[in-house]
Amino acid sequence: MGWNGNVRPFFFVAFSVLFSFINVNAQVYVDSSAELGILSVQNIDDDLANGLSFYDFDQDGWDDLTIPAGTDSIITYRNVNGSFQEVNLLSVAAGNVRQVLWVDYDNDGDLDLFLSYYNIGVRLYENDGALNFTDVTQQVGITTQPFRSYGVAFADPDGDFDLDLYICAYALNAQSPGALLNFYYQNNGNNQFTNVSSPLGIDNGYQPTFMPVWYDVELDGDVDLHLINDREYTSDAFFINDGFGQFSNQAVTFGISNDDHSPMSCTIGDFNNDGYFDVFESDVANGAIENGLPNDYKIFQNNAGTGFTNVAPNFGLDTNIFAWGGLWVDYDNDGFEDLYIATAENDLTGITEKSSLLYKNGAGTSLTLVNDSIQGNIVGASYSPVKGDINRDGYYDIVVLNGMNQANNVLMNQSSGNNFIRITPYGSVSNSLALGGRVEVFANGENQSKMILSSDGMCAQNSQHLIFGLGTATVVDSIVVTFPSGLVSKVYNHSVNEAIEIYEVASVQVSLGSSYNQACPGDTIILEYPGLTNFQWQDGSTNNFYNVTQSGTYSFTAENSTGDTVFLSLPVSYDFEAVPQISSFVVDNPCGVDSLGSIELFCTPQQVFNSVSWSTGAQSMQLDSLPTGMYSYQLTTNYGCVYEDSISVTQQPNFTVTFTTTPYTDTTFGNVELFVWGGVAPYTFLLDTVNIGNALYGIPPGTYLIQVLDANGCSQYVAVTIPDLSTADLVDQDMKIGVHSDGIRVVILGENIQKEAIQVYDLSGKQIPYSIEQESHYLLLLRLNAPLGLYQIYTGFGTSMISILKL
Repeated sequence: MGWNGNVRPFFFVAFSVLFSFINVNAQVYVDSSAELGILSVQNIDDDLANGLSFYDFDQDGWDDLTIPAGTDSIITYRNVNGSFQEVNLLSVAAGNVRQVLWVDYDNDGDLDLFLSYYNIGVRLYENDGALNFTDVTQQVGITTQPFRSYGVAFADPDGDFDLDLYICAYALNAQSPGALLNFYYQNNGNNQFTNVSSPLGIDNGYQPTFMPVWYDVELDGDVDLHLINDREYTSDAFFINDGFGQFSNQAVTFGISNDDHSPMSCTIGDFNNDGYFDVFESDVANGAIENGLPNDYKIFQNNAGTGFTNVAPNFGLDTNIFAWGGLWVDYDNDGFEDLYIATAENDLTGITEKSSLLYKNGAGTSLTLVNDSIQGNIVGASYSPVKGDINRDGYYDIVVLNGMNQANNVLMNQSSGNNFIRITPYGSVSNSLALGGRVEVFANGENQSKMILSSDGMCAQNSQHLIFGLGTATVVDSIVVTFPSGLVSKVYNHSVNEAIEIYEVASVQVSLGSSYNQACPGDTIILEYPGLTNFQWQDGSTNNFYNVTQSGTYSFTAENSTGDTVFLSLPVSYDFEAVPQISSFVVDNPCGVDSLGSIELFCTPQQVFNSVSWSTGAQSMQLDSLPTGMYSYQLTTNYGCVYEDSISVTQQPNFTVTFTTTPYTDTTFGNVELFVWGGVAPYTFLLDTVNIGNALYGIPPGTYLIQVLDANGCSQYVAVTIPDLSTADLVDQDMKIGVHSDGIRVVILGENIQKEAIQVYDLSGKQIPYSIEQESHYLLLLRLNAPLGLYQIYTGFGTSMISILKL
């Protein structure tokens, strides 16, 4: 089976170590605490229930133990080739320890120690690299005030490559003595912390919070925060990380609020191997009903990152035994995580001790109680189970922390013969422990996943050396480690029954050019970096080049040919200019004139304009005195974008005028009708500045000069002659006068018009007053002071009948 194509193709293998294994017929856990010298006890009751660490604190490859011991605080056991030696590493504050957590808070490569206490708050002890420790709690900005602390978890939820810290402050309510809100200490990058739980809305209010766990529920590359709250009047919180440092409580939406219950363990695993992380939550499970709901265990199955479904009832989990910590552990290396539950008293029966529970996972579809796999059937007041590999045989051993002065259990795993691979991830760009990362193993048709956690369960810290059971698989098809940075390391076709350290690959930063670039519409921009392979661009594309077509930020990760170095490109941004609106106003040359054209150019928005260059050599937005022709321009914006076009200046079209006439006779006056060919309508026909229209009727003989204009103002003069076909002599012809109306005024045409002889009468014979608006040697223009109707005009040479159409 190959690697998941959704992850980035980078890998680097440090080394492999061969492990032996024992092939026996039956899987048995044997309590070996006495043989191994783990003899410490803590005389505490359930109110002080706590957790322990099975972490390799000296990082020599052998899992060590750090165990609370009542008011003696902690006892450290170094694992020396499979045997434990009690060592006095440091002197810590006295008190009942809730949680023991080894972590490289300052990212210097060695493990520091963080402790939470029942009543004195928290302490951070810095390792100088030689296992010499100094209390730096106050120095780094973490509170030293007393309070009732519980679970603690480190991760990098803001993605800035250093570790942040969440601390649970257990308070029954706001009125509880010394009640405090939970703390979220953000690492400032200089080994200083600032509490920002309230500004980010993740302080959880005053509640009895048991345990925080950071894990990636949606597989979107950032860790989310799961908080379990004790007591039947509370609900759990589930803060989804948006990837930009903001959180929202989605417990109800995701179906994981666990209302009115008293969970003590929040245990993360992938019991059905679907790649998404599921959650086991323990409870008092005493058969009692609280607010109408039984106090039973929960297995919240992750539905592909969209929510959870409680499937515990489907698996018939025992719900009558009070439980503290839970542990997903593939005890038989068949490739599916089984479930161990540490139990204590049962309130209804009065029995103070019950056997812890071990359920075998049936390929993700069932859980079967197999307590007989634990030799001696461990009975006690058990609080927290953790897993590690004491003898490095490739099988998880379990250590159980007990209370009430009972010896702790060290359950050695008697190997089953199934195969395994042991993986230890190390960060370089990310935090050194790769906390918040994810490991996937593909073998024998199964895809197993584990989150890299600082802690989970019941104040528990499991080994950083992750064991994956492989069943009968004889080769690991692929291993994919997704680090918190987003870098991915991969190993292919690896042998089984070995240990492998996988490092966040060495990285080299490369440049694709200037960090900010301005681009023009239609630009062809190809980003590439020759000589590398396995490209992963910011949008997931895997070509060895990227065609930039829109504004955005672009980057890639890629490998060299040997796969031992990752190349990280510095982000480059491209800002594509929005296409400006370019318009123009053109004045064409008038008819017959070829040097009065003009062009004015406009650019919107104006502020993007930088310069313009014309084909004439001009460099202004307005050109004047242009002859007819084509003018090209190049307009350049502040981004350096060039927009080209051409604008034509034309000459207004000329036109011709033709006309038809009817002559003047003894019985009729002359007429003329004009026709325009070409030009631009509408047309105007002027006779002595009077608009006469394109036809003139009832005019005497003679020659008339008519001016014709089109809409562009182009002008033509036409001389129209009305022939005289009458029998009168020349003197009589000179005295002929024509009268017509333009519908508003009266036009009298002729020569030697005697204006003082003109009289106007209506049909009743009443004389009508008039005024003279215009007169010339052969034209007289009258305006009648009369309503619409028919009128007689007496000119001294005869009488004409006209119609006034409108005033």
